[in-house]
Amino acid sequence: PHAWTSGQRARMDLRHPVAAAQGYSGGDISWVSPTTYVHACGNSIQFCSVGEDAQESRPMWGQGNSIGAVTACARRGVLLYAERLKELEDPRVFVYDVEGEE
Repeated sequence: PHAWTSGQRARMDLRHPVAAAQGYSGGDISWVSPTTYVHACGNSIQFCSVGEDAQESRPMWGQGNSIGAVTACARRGVLLYAERLKELEDPRVFVYDVEGEE
């Protein structure tokens, strides 16, 4: 290991290929349980944990043409999402049972 002294700059090679990137970009989240929330991320819904037992987020890939509105009811254990494309006259709404997914 090298000991850095004041005034020196660390140099790192940042030329690494990026295959994909994902994350929370703001907007609405919906709680599917007291410790798990979901949000849309491209054509997936990310399940994210909070608290002491938090785990990595896990995706659920959407059916249809991109994901628009997302909402959930933790009491009933369901998640609903709708297609996003503006040119769709009647976007489909999908219902997902999250019971037992935790």
